[in-house]
Amino acid sequence: MHWIDWPRLRRSLSIKLRSLLFTFMKKSEQPTLKHATRGWQGGFWSLIATQFQTAFNDNAVKFLVIYIIVAMNFPNQFRDRLILLVGALFALPFIFFSMTGGYFADRYSKRSVTIGTKLLELGVMAFTITGLYLHNLPMECASVFLISMEAALFGPSKYGLLPELLPENRLSWGNGIIELGTFVASISATMAAGIMAERYRGHEAIAGFLLLGFTCLGLLASFGISRLPAADPHRTFRWNPLGELNSQIKTIYADGVLFWSVMGNTYLGFWRHCCNSLSSCMATTFCTLTTRALAICKPLWVSASDSVAWPQVISPAEKSKWD
Repeated sequence: MHWIDWPRLRRSLSIKLRSLLFTFMKKSEQPTLKHATRGWQGGFWSLIATQFQTAFNDNAVKFLVIYIIVAMNFPNQFRDRLILLVGALFALPFIFFSMTGGYFADRYSKRSVTIGTKLLELGVMAFTITGLYLHNLPMECASVFLISMEAALFGPSKYGLLPELLPENRLSWGNGIIELGTFVASISATMAAGIMAERYRGHEAIAGFLLLGFTCLGLLASFGISRLPAADPHRTFRWNPLGELNSQIKTIYADGVLFWSVMGNTYLGFWRHCCNSLSSCMATTFCTLTTRALAICKPLWVSASDSVAWPQVISPAEKSKWD
């Protein structure tokens, strides 16, 4: 056995064993990757359903209150101020509570925050139903603020969940889907609020119960979001909102791509909300002017119809006079 080259044999066996081990690891990784690819769909679509319901209820409550104000026949100037107030109550919570929502999204699991906001929405909808039942306009306006506050607290979690739920190559697609769902929900809620305001006029609490049922569906959908750990469980809450805002601005400014993305999103969001407020005022003005025009034209139309001898209603006696 003196002729066997033991060092060379050991090197050869070592290379073969490493090769077999590497091949085994590659094969064992493939099912894991496939499982990860299969696993994101349920959590992602549950998030989309939850976001759709949230956007629908936010806008439905807002426009339901606006349509109630329009139906109250206030003086035009006072009515327009109330509509602008409702728009402000809807927008201000996103300024006041978005950073708080970001803290919750980092400190706790985003899934838990989402479920918590849905539970909060149940209380908000109960408050809204009470205001609608009592026909209490201050409570109805307060409900717009509260439902928007819930959306502001939920916002950072919904966007933070996307990179945790989706593979990296699906992020742009996922952002597009969630934005599409938001716009579809907003548009459909605007139409649904008008239908409910007309159908349940004087009994708007029924519309509130319908929206409460939709909130329950959103709560059920939120439980389908995948369980995820907290991003920063040791983060402390900063009670100074200006200090938190300043640190966030510095973080944004330090990243050129992030800075211009935020600027672009802010610019488009500003004009979107301006157009929403303007469209509400224009729709109200249009309805008022149309009603007035019909009221003015009605006597003229009746007078004209009485004075014109339409061919299909001329009697034989009248026709003989012309002959």
